[in-house]
Amino acid sequence: MTQYATHQAAESMVKARLESRGYKVSASRIPGAHFHVEHPDGCDFDVRVQGNRNQGSWWATERGREGLYFILVVVRNSRFFILNSKEWDAEVREYRRTHNTPYTAEGFNWGQGVPYEDKWHKLPCWK
Repeated sequence: MTQYATHQAAESMVKARLESRGYKVSASRIPGAHFHVEHPDGCDFDVRVQGNRNQGSWWATERGREGLYFILVVVRNSRFFILNSKEWDAEVREYRRTHNTPYTAEGFNWGQGVPYEDKWHKLPCWK
């Protein structure tokens, strides 16, 4: 599976999960976000999807911002990790602190994401 195919699969999996809970999912017009998500109860937010074929580090070029959620997907075994922007930014800072890295890419190691597995309840209007 190519990197593009992995990302497309991850997006499809996230979209299906959100729609199964009553959300309307459309393409985002906000740079760095893949989806704009709306719920009939009035909640709306944006989502950036990161897909990995297997367990691996999570990297993005986007920093967190108000109303943006990161949904990380391991495609091979359908595992989902949900972070709000503050959590994403905190994990990136921790990675940089512990690795003394000059990289400008935003991301962190696999193990840092594990505590966020299946934390769907963080999303606005999740029921």
